[in-house]
Amino acid sequence: MITFLLLCALAAVGGPGVATQFERDVRLLASDRMEGRGLGTHGIDLAADWIESQLRARKLQPAFGQSYRQPFQVKTGVALAAGNRLSGVADDDWTPLGMSSAGAFSGEVAFVGYGISAPALSYDDYAGIDLKGKVALMLRYEPQERDENSPFDGKRPSRWSAVRYKILQARERGAVAVIFVTGPLQDEPKDRLPVLKNDGPESPAGLPVLQVRTSVAQKWVDLAQFQKDVDSDLKPRSRVLAIAIDGCVAVQNTYVTTANLAAILPGRGKLAQDVVVLGAHYDHLGYGGAGTWMKTSWLGVPLAKCPLDLWVYQELLRAIRPQLVIETGTAFGGSALFLANMFDLIGGGEVISIDLRSTPHLPKHPRITYFSGSSTSPEIVQQIRERAAGKSAIMVILDSDHRRDHVLAELRIYGPLVTPGSYMIVEDTNVNGRPVLPGFGPGPAEAIDEFLRDNSDFAIDGSCEKFLMTFSPGGFLKKQTN
Repeated sequence: MITFLLLCALAAVGGPGVATQFERDVRLLASDRMEGRGLGTHGIDLAADWIESQLRARKLQPAFGQSYRQPFQVKTGVALAAGNRLSGVADDDWTPLGMSSAGAFSGEVAFVGYGISAPALSYDDYAGIDLKGKVALMLRYEPQERDENSPFDGKRPSRWSAVRYKILQARERGAVAVIFVTGPLQDEPKDRLPVLKNDGPESPAGLPVLQVRTSVAQKWVDLAQFQKDVDSDLKPRSRVLAIAIDGCVAVQNTYVTTANLAAILPGRGKLAQDVVVLGAHYDHLGYGGAGTWMKTSWLGVPLAKCPLDLWVYQELLRAIRPQLVIETGTAFGGSALFLANMFDLIGGGEVISIDLRSTPHLPKHPRITYFSGSSTSPEIVQQIRERAAGKSAIMVILDSDHRRDHVLAELRIYGPLVTPGSYMIVEDTNVNGRPVLPGFGPGPAEAIDEFLRDNSDFAIDGSCEKFLMTFSPGGFLKKQTN
């Protein structure tokens, strides 16, 4: 059984034209038409069609009965569903983790230290603990992680610190759920929770997995003392706590269907019955997704922006010196904090940030005011108009619901608030095949097209796209001066 990797090996003996063929094939698979071969894209389907055509052309046997393909599902996303609860813990003091399975659980809580069983290092947090039917509470990371001489690979994260490894260890020992917590040594003491996000194409963990704030777990066990003691002698101190807990993790996973492609080249000679399997993956990063811009942050706070656009933002703020920036789409608050910090440097200015969801633990800054609700609701709009009254310079950034009708409504509502010479910036005009997410449907770019037909006082300022890479092509709208 072989994949395309073996085809390359076969082609390597094909003569001087092989290099030209390789170049042509690589250029095809790396072309824009293939959309980075990301899971769920039309491009990866085109790549699969091409690979299958190569297998057929070489008259190799299908590996899966009469087919070269083996379809399967891959998890590509995760979101909160209704029904999440954890007894005795406030909703904003815990979160499911991206690899969690959905389901209810209850049981005594067993504190299993770092959740590590490393016989090779003579360290076992599970020694003497019967986890069957219990909820496993464990620390992230590993002991002595700031000690260069630690047997856990010095200061580098070892394989023992991997979250999935820890979950598997607890699951195999009969745990009904896993609760993670960041220890005081690592939390320093921000008391933050991780963002719920997909952890890659792996399957769900097979049991509920969540994380609580450090301040919550500290009420159950003295984490600071535990870390200090274990770092000093590497002796586990796991124990069953005198508490029980019950809860429910409700998450909704998103899947796409993809396929393995494989073919068989029958063996010959004395080794004809032996089997050699060669494999390679044909999927890739697609448009980047969570591996690039979704890992961007400002002073530790996530913000889903193109850094080159943020550079242009600060240039506009310096040139215009707006008294007010209105932002729709708060998300994690990173962009609002960025704007506020720019105002700190420039001197003056405030930020109003609006989001449909009320997100806990947004960054606090005296220049930022958060509004919770729809950016187009009459109640929110009235409050914003009142706050904008009398301001001599106002800028607007639209980055909430990206569907055309919503963006068009925002353009019509907030356009009149923008002062002449200032900007209304529409984010993510690159969706709906411009060039990303071709199946998105009419979005921000289509809304701008319709808006500009009836609003000649705004014009696209192409100079704001000087870095050639932007999430907002055609989205920097400058209000004309009289």
